[in-house]
Amino acid sequence: MAIQSVERLYKLTVDASKAQRELKKTNKSLKGIQGNLNAVGKAAKTAFALFGAGISVAFLKGLVETNSQLAKTADAVGLTAEEFQEFQFAAGRAGIAAEKFGSNMTAFVKRVGEAANNTGPLVSGLRGMNDELLKNLVAAQSQGEAFKIFAG
Repeated sequence: MAIQSVERLYKLTVDASKAQRELKKTNKSLKGIQGNLNAVGKAAKTAFALFGAGISVAFLKGLVETNSQLAKTADAVGLTAEEFQEFQFAAGRAGIAAEKFGSNMTAFVKRVGEAANNTGPLVSGLRGMNDELLKNLVAAQSQGEAFKIFAG
């Protein structure tokens, strides 16, 4: 009986040693897998950061192009970019599309220019009906001032 107990204890010790070696191998494998997952995580973070930067660059490029177009349109109608943007914002709040506002401002500037030469539909429409408005439009120092007088 004592011999059987010793044999069982020996077998248990050998099995425990074998289990310990297997456990070490498993831990080593898990560390390798964890390292691989960390590398994948870093790559994913980098990819998302680059993707986000790409979106930011595209957004900024679009913003610059929009502002450039706004400045060109404002210059074409004789307004500062700030005046044009303020008037365009007000027009948008009134339900007028930005493109429509730009084309209407171009027509307005043309009509005020014609009125300064005492010709055009603005003169014929306002003469006798609102001579004071016509006089103030023609005397305006800028297109922005003329628009404010007209809208006033």
